[in-house]
Amino acid sequence: MFPHQWDADYIAAIRSVLGKEHEIHVLALDTKRLPKSQWPEKVASIQQSVSEIQPDIAILGDDNAFSLMASNRVERKIPVVSRP
Repeated sequence: MFPHQWDADYIAAIRSVLGKEHEIHVLALDTKRLPKSQWPEKVASIQQSVSEIQPDIAILGDDNAFSLMASNRVERKIPVVSRP
């Protein structure tokens, strides 16, 4: 499901701690494989999904996700956690 093992690992860890008590949605920018020219469209798509989901928190998995998505999450008052 995940193209990178580090993504699979940290998402599995989150799921193992939170268990079935919380609904987890994984939305992937996939900027490592997506051409940079397509990033704005992908960001808009994810922002729309986030608006529909209305999450309590957003976990951003890499520098690209943080730089492209964090300010929008903060504007919407969604707490942001970035993976080290």
